[in-house]
Amino acid sequence: TGLLGTSEPEVLFERIKDTLRETGHENDDAARIATLVAATLGRSTEVEEREQDEFFGAWRVFIEAIAAKRRLVLVFEDLHWASNSLLDLVDHVTLPRTRAPLLMIALGRPELLDRRPKWGAARRNFSALGLEPLSGEETTALVRSLLPDAPEALRDRIVERSGGNAFFAGELARAYAEARASGASEGEIQLPDTVHATVLARLDTLPALQRRVLQQGAIGGRTFRADAVAVLLPEIERQQIDDALDELEDRQLIEAQAPRAHTFAHIVIREVAYATLPRADRVRGHLRLAEWLDRDDFREANAELVAYHYRQAIAAAPAGRLPDGVDAGRAVAAFARGATAAKALGARAEAVELVRDAIRLAPGREHLRLQELLGDVSEWGDEATDAFGAAFASWQALPEDQRDPLQGIRLLRKHTLVHSRWAGSLSRPMEAAEIGALVAQARELLAHTPDDEEQARLDVIATFRVGEVAPDDAEQRELVSAAERSAEHFIARGDMNAMSEALDALGSLHRSRGEFDQAIACARERLRHSARLALLERADAWSVIVWDLVWAGRYREAIGVTDEERSSFRPGEPIEAATHGHAWGALAARLCGSWDDTLRFCDLIRVWWENSGRPTSSRFSMRGLYAGIHVARARFDDTRLAAYRGVAEAGANLAALPRDHPHIDTYAILAGGSLSGAETVLPDPVLSPEYKGELIARLVLEHGVTLDDALLDAAARSTSPMVSLLSERIALARALRGSDADLAAAVSRLDAADLGADAARAAAVLALRRRDPAAMAAARARLEALGDRLFMARLEEHGAHP
Repeated sequence: TGLLGTSEPEVLFERIKDTLRETGHENDDAARIATLVAATLGRSTEVEEREQDEFFGAWRVFIEAIAAKRRLVLVFEDLHWASNSLLDLVDHVTLPRTRAPLLMIALGRPELLDRRPKWGAARRNFSALGLEPLSGEETTALVRSLLPDAPEALRDRIVERSGGNAFFAGELARAYAEARASGASEGEIQLPDTVHATVLARLDTLPALQRRVLQQGAIGGRTFRADAVAVLLPEIERQQIDDALDELEDRQLIEAQAPRAHTFAHIVIREVAYATLPRADRVRGHLRLAEWLDRDDFREANAELVAYHYRQAIAAAPAGRLPDGVDAGRAVAAFARGATAAKALGARAEAVELVRDAIRLAPGREHLRLQELLGDVSEWGDEATDAFGAAFASWQALPEDQRDPLQGIRLLRKHTLVHSRWAGSLSRPMEAAEIGALVAQARELLAHTPDDEEQARLDVIATFRVGEVAPDDAEQRELVSAAERSAEHFIARGDMNAMSEALDALGSLHRSRGEFDQAIACARERLRHSARLALLERADAWSVIVWDLVWAGRYREAIGVTDEERSSFRPGEPIEAATHGHAWGALAARLCGSWDDTLRFCDLIRVWWENSGRPTSSRFSMRGLYAGIHVARARFDDTRLAAYRGVAEAGANLAALPRDHPHIDTYAILAGGSLSGAETVLPDPVLSPEYKGELIARLVLEHGVTLDDALLDAAARSTSPMVSLLSERIALARALRGSDADLAAAVSRLDAADLGADAARAAAVLALRRRDPAAMAAARARLEALGDRLFMARLEEHGAHP
């Protein structure tokens, strides 16, 4: 608001949009980005629920647009008091992609590092500067500039007392100057001992009305509106309040922020003014503001502010409880609305905390509804499943005649959706049989209370798990039909995101049967509606296309689609959402021998991971990072090897997983680089075919491990669908135990399957077996084309010199 000279949301929106258009953004993009930025500043126009990174990306584009127009220094103050989402935003926008003249300064006390120990770590454009106390000479110079005519002894006292604290020195100088201006003699002036006492002394000299106005403004926060002060002081005429605010500005205690809004000149002034209010007055003030903001016409727009003031009232009340006489239901409703509003703006962590506050405050009969809301705002992960599970348990505990069957169905459906579609976010995903039992329970309830919406959504969940429950052909045909009906149902309702989810389920069914063309068609149909899809759905559709192309053995096409996905992102959208698709693209390039593309994609993944600051995001990139580790190791690129391993190990975050997590051993092998235990995980049905194939190729080609038929049969038998990137590696492992003719046939099969990288290495092994100079020369040429220095060194080691 300081950049644009207004705090009015509609005016802000227009000015943001104009700024973006002036810096080359198309009208539609400018309007979309301005809508997201203005929504976080209080614009009441409804915005569809978005991912947090979409708001962050919009802010970054907007800041860079301002910097493109003129040199910009952007200062974030007092970050140690910021919410988690605001810290995430600052962390995000301090990674600009522009060459415009832009300097960002983030100020915070050391306690910021208690919350974010790695704040700014490893940033290429980041410099940390710890502000030590001013030296005696520096403080003397400062005080002399503030009080050039004061006695030297007085200046020395200020220097000594301030202890190098510039703000304290300034406040002491101001206190002295004001005391002299009021007629006090040198002997009568007493300097305070602390910063708090210095500010308090200034406030004590204020006329009664100005002091009251400042105290009530402090209830509103660091920045407050004159209207809020008028609500808190209804007995004072508005003109008197405005005059008092003008006087406080002249005294440099507050500053005009925008029309009808003011900000305390320093956070310490606000703290002291707030602390001078008795606790009872603080409680009454916050409650009065909450009730005022909770008016019918403004309730939704002010949802988060209303919740804030209720929280502050509770915090100031004895024992941290809601004061007597306050309608608990109204406070609970405010927390719920605030959580919904925060979630819509991507502030998931704050939304979760608000619902938890509501649950602590609400009577037991309200817990069922609030537990469901907690699951909704959590969205995925253990917290969501725990909340939905608790809500269903509360539903079951109701007397039978009070249970709403549709509510029970809905809770079971939401619970199982997290376990089916978002199982990767859970520390303990359910087994397929457990999910099947919950779906069956929901269907039994649905039989007594038919509902087309819940029927469609349950059909989607059942389809997602088909690959693990292995129904017969008749059941699969029915699942296909059910998923298609669900998609049509959601299209008719205009719910494109639900339609995308249904087509994703249908695609997963086709994939489980090896019907990759049909799976790709489902994803393409999702993208046909991309203008009406949330970013998560769009990014997921691109990812599964690349995934299906890799499993179909169409690796070069997968590389092209990976680049196509990246170009589909609109200005301001977080490109980090493309991580999963690029991981599959990196694997595709490693398989077919386009190793430069592998490194190109992995370099992007590494930068995106660093930008996102979210270690768990790299679990979705593990297959790509492993491909990059393979190529970097083969090319003796130690810098990339260390970088990729660092991201993989941080992303695997093994310490955060329970020992019985189904992927923990696989993550340890892939992230750590050691193949210890690789043979034991090959028969695991949870291990994806691409991981099995990569482990087999590395075992037999790099380490010369002989894998027996029993192990290879078990690996194949536990894998569905069987894809060429695994079947050809199994064939290679068998051929390496056989004759030269067997190995030559395996090389031909690898080439035919476009597994060029493995074919080149297998050809080198065959040439070394035969000691054939011509074959060795051909093998060397293939390895040189890859840049496979590891295997070229092996050729030379065995006497195969040029």
